[in-house]
Amino acid sequence: MNAVVTNVLGVLVEAWQEIRVHRARVLLSLLGVAIAVCALSASVAAASLAQQAIAEQNEVSGGRDATLSVNAYPSDASPAALDAVDDAWARSVDRHRMDFVSNVTNTGLPMRFPGGGEIDTNFTVVSPSYLEMHRVRLADGSWFAADDDDRLVPAVVVDKYFYEALGSPPLESHPVVSIDGDPAHRVVVIGTFVPPYDSGMPAAYILPGGAEKVLPQDVLSGSGRTFEAWVPPADVDVLRGQLESELKASLGSSVSVDVTRTDAGAYTNGEDPLLPLRMLTNAVAVVILILGALSLLNISVVTMRQRIREVGIRRSFGASSARVFSAVLLESVLGTLVAGIAGVAAAILIMSLPAVRELFAAGGLSDPPPFPMDAALLGIGAALAVGVLAGALPATIAVRVRVIDAIRS
Repeated sequence: MNAVVTNVLGVLVEAWQEIRVHRARVLLSLLGVAIAVCALSASVAAASLAQQAIAEQNEVSGGRDATLSVNAYPSDASPAALDAVDDAWARSVDRHRMDFVSNVTNTGLPMRFPGGGEIDTNFTVVSPSYLEMHRVRLADGSWFAADDDDRLVPAVVVDKYFYEALGSPPLESHPVVSIDGDPAHRVVVIGTFVPPYDSGMPAAYILPGGAEKVLPQDVLSGSGRTFEAWVPPADVDVLRGQLESELKASLGSSVSVDVTRTDAGAYTNGEDPLLPLRMLTNAVAVVILILGALSLLNISVVTMRQRIREVGIRRSFGASSARVFSAVLLESVLGTLVAGIAGVAAAILIMSLPAVRELFAAGGLSDPPPFPMDAALLGIGAALAVGVLAGALPATIAVRVRVIDAIRS
């Protein structure tokens, strides 16, 4: 066992010594490999970030994987009918132990701002879980807390148009505004959010309890009830059927119930929308890697023919064919491993640059992941593969040469 370990360590030391002796040649020959590995790793990482940005944009509009939307429309839209819908939904939430659920009812009405005049404003009735379910990006202030539904003055989280119409007061002053000029219909702004789409009109989120206090009842009744649930993707089809059956059985034929899946998984079927782009960038990186490998192979073969005398002397002192082969091969592998690590490090540095991060943020990426491990492993693995391929031919040449011819050369 000790002899095996000694031989392995000896071969590694010999290979490293050769790299140190010929470091100028090694650096020049491995430069192309390092650049190719950097391009390959960066392209894979960029594709992953782009995929994450698309996924986040889809989650902003359609919800997380997987999101079910429950639409219930009573025929008479009376307060009693809406209360029955709320009770039936609450029972289903408890029965299935769903943690992330939200009321998602959209309504619009003209609102009177301090500057005078009425501006059409979109109100969305949501629950606190809506923040995580739809990746709401807060610009300032805070989101709803669990007890905000009990406020005497309902809380709202507004977009920049709503906030600017108020005169952009500091949120620490707890700015208050009336929906329709009636002091009983006041709301307090606790935060601002970044709208996912620039509609140009004021928008606000409000909790269900607050909406009942300040929004006109006819406006709320006309919208029916819409709920969302973030459920495990593996259970989405089963839960969809169960929820629809339960609600229809509980509410009767007077209420129209429809349960649909709204997240991106409903129409992508698990396919990668960036697959063509990923394949194209990887193909370009592979071509660069092949060119770097051919350059390294050419230099290695030429160099080995110049080192034939050295190989012959080592063989004359008792070095076996296997020892010579492994030393030459590992010299190439160690060199490309160093080049691969350098290329991956360069790719990580490039992807962490503020300009690159801002570019993906402009594309909708709000929660950038760390550098993908698969991109780093792919880059290092490709470098090792190049080292094996570029070292096998020179090692074979070194083994096949006759000792006496090598010494005479």
